Amino acid sequence: MKRNCAHLSGNIEGVDDDDDCGSTRDSFEEVDRVMLLGNQHRANSCNIEAIKEFRRATELCPSYAYAFNQLGCSLEDNGQYIEAIIAQQKALKLSKDDATYHNDLGCALYKNGDYSEAVDAHRRSISVDPNFSNAYNNLGCALNRLRRYDEAVSAHRKAISIDPMDSVSHNNLGSALNKLGHLFRAIAAHKRAIKLSPKNSTAYNNLGIVLHKVGQYAESIVAHRKAIALMPSAIAWNNLGIAYSKSGQYTEAIDAYNEALVLNSAYVNAHSNLGCALNKLGQHKRAIAAHLKAIELREDEASLTNLGVALANDGQHELAVETYGRAIQLDSAYGSAWNNLGRALEHLGKLSEAVEAHQHAVEHEGSNEHFQNDLGFALYHQGDYSKAVEAYRRAVEVRPGFAVAQSNLGYALDKTGEKAAAKQAYEKAAQIERESATQSGEGGNPKMAQSAERPENEQIEPTQRAIHFR
Repeated sequence: MKRNCAHLSGNIEGVDDDDDCGSTRDSFEEVDRVMLLGNQHRANSCNIEAIKEFRRATELCPSYAYAFNQLGCSLEDNGQYIEAIIAQQKALKLSKDDATYHNDLGCALYKNGDYSEAVDAHRRSISVDPNFSNAYNNLGCALNRLRRYDEAVSAHRKAISIDPMDSVSHNNLGSALNKLGHLFRAIAAHKRAIKLSPKNSTAYNNLGIVLHKVGQYAESIVAHRKAIALMPSAIAWNNLGIAYSKSGQYTEAIDAYNEALVLNSAYVNAHSNLGCALNKLGQHKRAIAAHLKAIELREDEASLTNLGVALANDGQHELAVETYGRAIQLDSAYGSAWNNLGRALEHLGKLSEAVEAHQHAVEHEGSNEHFQNDLGFALYHQGDYSKAVEAYRRAVEVRPGFAVAQSNLGYALDKTGEKAAAKQAYEKAAQIERESATQSGEGGNPKMAQSAERPENEQIEPTQRAIHFR
């Protein structure tokens, strides 16, 4: 999100002759002096001082729209979004056809979480000035928040058509493309943003996010390290930790998450992701402590599920079952909680309940190959081999290269007497393992297993906007 706030001005403009700013030259000069001082404070990020001066200007000249506009911008800078909205609305009441004021109102509404109203404000700005690139960009940001990603892409592309050299619009286009799953187009957009502005830390951060999604972990690490070098932030350190985790470098991931927590000790995702990395290293007690801290800060279904995973890995299966149940109470459609509940119930020997839990998981997320494989595993151990075959087949339909599911399919087919099909599944699993070994330099044999790694809620928070004062 970026603003195109009214430019710094050294003299009063847009005040009618019959205004209530006073009738003497001294009165106009006093308002002019106060506004100039306010702008100087704002340029130096002295928000409280700027607010004080702009309020003084509105008192001296209640009909001066620009004073209310700048007051609104300063209030927004200071996090006083409701007051900022009121000030911008007053500016528009005095000057309803100012595209900049509509855009600035949209920025304040966006910051307050009023995304639909922000869309309306930016559209009004565009109706006044169809070539206002900032308004198109900000419209795209609000549409992104509303998950209207196709429309967001169109808005950002329109901004770029008006101002092709704007790094921020290219970066935000990349974020919207990422949400649509157009990952390589998103990478190209972020790289273009960086080419236009090599010190755009947000673009490096977002580039790193998409690179890790396409499996380019080394490149993702480089991008996040560049973002941190330009502007250290808890978000950037957290995202670097995720890139390290995805590449199997859990010790480095832990260091990155701890750096994030140094900058923001209340960062829930960093605590949760720290717990996930500690869990990977077998440090289950420390993982439990990290997840409990995340839940203390914000209890949600994902944090509870991650805690359950750590408890289960620590052998506390009954407590894990209870924890997954709490997660499901918060979101009955959360597939990971149902799937992990099934796993914990298997360890307790409650196979019928485990099957039921896995069935709930695939009911809500049927395209998750791990959930289908885990359902097949529970059915297999319950002795329902035909249904296990069906579940394993769904898993390999979703992901043909899923060696574990192919191998498990072979075991289930063996049990149903389909020897030829079982042999074919074993051979397919072995082929996948050989190809994987060739690529990684490691060998391996097909084996019976519950699943590959389960999702553990390593969330990423891309910063999708930057505010520019032009």
